[in-house]
Amino acid sequence: MKREASAVAWHELPASEVLLRLGVAATGLTMQEAALRLERFGPNELRAERPVTVLDIIFRQFQSLLVWILIVAALTAGAFGEWADGIAIIAIVALNAVIGAYQEHGAERALAALRRLTGRRTRVRRDGRVIELSATEVVPGDVIELTAGDF
Repeated sequence: MKREASAVAWHELPASEVLLRLGVAATGLTMQEAALRLERFGPNELRAERPVTVLDIIFRQFQSLLVWILIVAALTAGAFGEWADGIAIIAIVALNAVIGAYQEHGAERALAALRRLTGRRTRVRRDGRVIELSATEVVPGDVIELTAGDF
């Protein structure tokens, strides 16, 4: 079912065809089938990546080719006795790294806050009735009940 799901333009199919392809009745999945699908596909959530450390963020600031060209230019200037130019270039590279790391750290914090917001609840049809459950428990084939204001 996983391979088929990725190859089909589901949004182009009529609802009856989607239900047929997913093996679902209009009344929704049974609780047993939903449990099997949850076990097969896993929870409906973003994969947690390893936490990004401050060192990771700082090292990422030096992954640009332009930064390395500037470092080589600073070393070259120093080798030719132009210490003021070399120090100025290194200072600019360091300031760029500090500002970039600060901004990226803020972005990581914002992303973590967004992940915390994903603890939403939703309404699905199971066994012919509408129940509310955690959005992480939604599985392929669930018929979701949407109303105005839902996310």
